[in-house]
Amino acid sequence: MSFYHGNELRTFASINRDEQLRIALTAITQALTLAPSNALAHFVHANVLHVSGATERALSELEFAIGLDHNLAWAHADAGFMKVLLGRAQEAEASLTNAIRLSPRDPGLDRWHALLGIADLFLGRLDSALDRLRKSVGLNPNVGMPHFFLAAALALSGRSTEAREARNAGLRLDPNFTVAIFRNERRSENPTFLAQRERIYEGLRLAGVPEE
Repeated sequence: MSFYHGNELRTFASINRDEQLRIALTAITQALTLAPSNALAHFVHANVLHVSGATERALSELEFAIGLDHNLAWAHADAGFMKVLLGRAQEAEASLTNAIRLSPRDPGLDRWHALLGIADLFLGRLDSALDRLRKSVGLNPNVGMPHFFLAAALALSGRSTEAREARNAGLRLDPNFTVAIFRNERRSENPTFLAQRERIYEGLRLAGVPEE
């Protein structure tokens, strides 16, 4: 139950955020009371902490889950994501490549490659970002955000025609997406993260993503 509600919050699908967060926190607290050494429960707790804005605590929970079960690929992947949010994008690759190594046919593989590309984009490593974002889109072309990140990377690389094509693919999947919506969903106030994220806004604008 906690994972379901936390995932809806994480993907911005919630229609009653406060209530779903309350339910998720109650459920995972009960689960951890019954099974304090369960790695998956700590992973779910990290997800709930993340959507409640406690990013550093979420990373600590993920690292604790990994200590309990080093083969928990999703915990490695989410640890990489948390590191990006905490301004530590240069550390994300090790976590994400561990996830891919542990679960090379995972249903979340497209997301993990996207996160690798996003980390590269944050760090200005455009060629690597393009390779990884293209890989993500190739694995699953039906998710809007990787198309938008790919559009930003292409635009920043001076490939304006390809950037517009990626932008259009994203807008077909998510026609309401704008730079303003993306900016408002930043999920972290870490100053390094915010400074690096400016690069994404610039790329989205260059690709022609609507501002408002």
